[in-house]
Amino acid sequence: MKLRSALWEGILLQDVYPGTGGNIYVRFFRGLFASLQVIAMGLLAAFFWLPWNVYSYLLGVCVGISVAYWLCLPKGKAFGRREWGAFLPWILLYLLFLVSISYSADVGAGWRACGRSLSMILYPVLFLGMKRDFFTPGRLRLLAVCFVAGCLLECLVKWGIMVDVFLSNPDLEPYRQRGWKVALNQFLSYQGPYMAGKELMHTTYEALLLNFAFALTGMAWIREDAFFKSPGRRWAAWLAMAVLAFVLLTSNSKIGQVLFFCTVLILWVQTLIHKKYRKTLGLSGVLVLLGGLAMLTIGKGVTNRVKKTWESVQTLQIGSKEAVFDDLSALPRLYCWKTAATLIQEHPWLGIGIGSRQVFSERFQQLYPDYRVVYWHPHNQFLAILMTHGVVGLLLFLWFLFKAFVYLCRARNVLWWIWGLGLLMVCMTDVFIYGVYGYMYMWGLYGLAAMEASPRHKFVHSQAECDRPVQRGRA
Repeated sequence: MKLRSALWEGILLQDVYPGTGGNIYVRFFRGLFASLQVIAMGLLAAFFWLPWNVYSYLLGVCVGISVAYWLCLPKGKAFGRREWGAFLPWILLYLLFLVSISYSADVGAGWRACGRSLSMILYPVLFLGMKRDFFTPGRLRLLAVCFVAGCLLECLVKWGIMVDVFLSNPDLEPYRQRGWKVALNQFLSYQGPYMAGKELMHTTYEALLLNFAFALTGMAWIREDAFFKSPGRRWAAWLAMAVLAFVLLTSNSKIGQVLFFCTVLILWVQTLIHKKYRKTLGLSGVLVLLGGLAMLTIGKGVTNRVKKTWESVQTLQIGSKEAVFDDLSALPRLYCWKTAATLIQEHPWLGIGIGSRQVFSERFQQLYPDYRVVYWHPHNQFLAILMTHGVVGLLLFLWFLFKAFVYLCRARNVLWWIWGLGLLMVCMTDVFIYGVYGYMYMWGLYGLAAMEASPRHKFVHSQAECDRPVQRGRA
């Protein structure tokens, strides 16, 4: 493989504004900071699974490089009204977070939550001065490979931790004594017990990113990107898709499994649109296999949840003093929504403030004292925003969603429709605006979608431009 390969082009020292900016040293540093910014963003995409106290340092370095690159831009080449309009909902929502600390029940928790949410402001800074030519095909390819590799590395790391917990935890000795087949089945089907409260199983938050990585690789395969010219890289991409598919099917997230099935169906339609009939037949077999697995996994889980819900309702109708509430039923979500509704009625306009999880849990215990598990959030993003920041916060969040779906329509890229579908599904069933994975999925991918949808920030998708050599700046 030649040194100047498809990936090497992504980090070549280049000036995206050739012929502008009179000072030779300014042009040199502009190209240098542009290349460093691509490398830093690649590291962000590859190590998004690190703990926040480590990932935040990496994000800070990336922001510093972005600001340095922005300072080297020619006059009039920075953000315009369109770009600031794309990021304005983030800024206003974060300012509302800061204001809500003043009336929060737990000021310390509010400051900690605002500190974790600081990436809402930092992520827009990553896109300072990124005009259309900044995202060359080589750079896009490099970021995509880093992101997919990061998802695979995250899976391997967590599998290693789960195996270590399984082999060392004395509470799991009965499973180990029953043979490796039983242990493997328990390991794949019930990942939760092996985590020992470490929150390391593959949940909805991770399933969103892994599904996007699967869709990204699948679309590049369908479009026959230049990266797939090498047989070795084709096999590596197919292996990555197989690993991601296995993780998504065995995750604890039913939302992730449903979204994965929808993603494969969308990719199947794309093969018909691009007239890739051999790939259509291949994905048809995958769809048939997924349909059978869906009936065994998703169907079984949904049936079990409906059954448990009916049993819980029957117990309540009988009037038993010891009401049997089960986490496998749908009642916990309904109870969380009702708890949030009572708090919203008391504080409709500005909410109860950020960092008020303790207030929610105490109200939940008051309303449902017989329930054996205490919840800390409403399991619905819209209710969570409305509860903590009132009608004002909900309007800002709806503004963000509206702009996101406008960018989906403008971008005309099926990847962003898959991203929007996952965003909407999770907002209806969970809360992820304050998590590390939520930062990457919501804010980072939103920024890329805004750049692609902007008429002055369009990515290049044609095969001719993907094979075009990267233009270097002249000293």
